[in-house]
Formats: sequence, C-alpha cells, structure tokens
Amino acid sequence: MLLFGLWLTLATSGCSILSPLTGQASSDDREWLMDGTLAISRPLPPIKLSSGDRSRLGSIAQIHSSSSPYTIVRINRSAGKLSLESPDSTPITVNAQVASTLRPGSYTVALKQANPLWYAPNTYFKQRSMRVPAEGSKERFKRGALGKQALFLNEQTPLHSGPVGTLELGGLRLAPQDMNRIFELVRVGTKVEVR
Repeated sequence: MLLFGLWLTLATSGCSILSPLTGQASSDDREWLMDGTLAISRPLPPIKLSSGDRSRLGSIAQIHSSSSPYTIVRINRSAGKLSLESPDSTPITVNAQVASTLRPGSYTVALKQANPLWYAPNTYFKQRSMRVPAEGSKERFKRGALGKQALFLNEQTPLHSGPVGTLELGGLRLAPQDMNRIFELVRVGTKVEVR
C-alpha cells in the first residue's frame, strides 16, 4: 500500500525540475527544458518512513530479487509424490495425482501462469453430452479448470490444482495449498525429473 501511495504521489505531483544551466532546483513552477518544452512540476513532499515501513520495503525487494533455492522437481508416478530438492535445502514433498499420460523423462518448467486458461479438447464436451464447439472457439477456453496457478512442462503437460479430472487435463494435480507453495518456489527453467 505504501508503494502504491508513493507511486500515486509521483504520478500526480511530478518531480522537481533541475535548471539545465545551473543544476539547481527551479524556484518557479515553470521551467523551459533544453528541447523547448515546458514542464510544470512541484517538489515531491518529504516521506517519513517508520522502521516497520523500511523493513517491509526491504522484504519486498528481497522477495522479487531472490532466486529459488530449489534446483530440481522430482515426480514419482507410482508413489504419487512431487518433491522439490536442492543440495542446500531441506526437500519439500507433497502428494500428487499423476495422469497416466505423464511419461517418464527429463523436462524443464517452460511456463508459469497465474489464472491459466485450459483449451478443452473434443472429448471434454462429448463426455458431458455437450455440443462440441468449433476449433479455436472461445467456448473451448476454460478458466479455472487448472486452478489458480499452473506450471507447464510443455503444451499438454500442466502441474495444476484444478477441479477437472487429471485424466482429461494430463500432467499432475496437487492440492490447492501445495500448488500455491510449489508455484512460489519453482522458477521457469527448473529441471523436472519424472520416474
């Protein structure tokens, strides 16, 4: 909220303009720039941050700049488990429902997507005795079928928490709270081993 307020202040009040000749702040509200344009601005009011505000700002910057300590995702199809592993961190293991179409092999996380869309195949509509829409129709795109977040190993292999059956979606389904945790910890390009 503090960052939004700071942005809003900057956006609505502008920044002080330094005189192009002296480098000093202009005492006038108007300043002609070297290219001949006129800038109208006001000085930014001073911002007083409490120590709590400073620590929150530091935390936000740290979250966005840090890389994941987890270097590999391992999926055990027969045990129905997904593990995040790294030489320097304690592994995280969660239960998973694995689709029979998920083949053993090495993959990488190709895409992370919040509020993903799923493109429903003909079988989705036929199994529900529904009219099959034309290819590319907007009726085929189903928001929510994959849950709130998804990691894609390729176009047809999502790791998700959606309510639609894993056999229809393929890939692997996790509980929503587990998917949220995995989504936050895994980065695009992370190696995925399926056995």
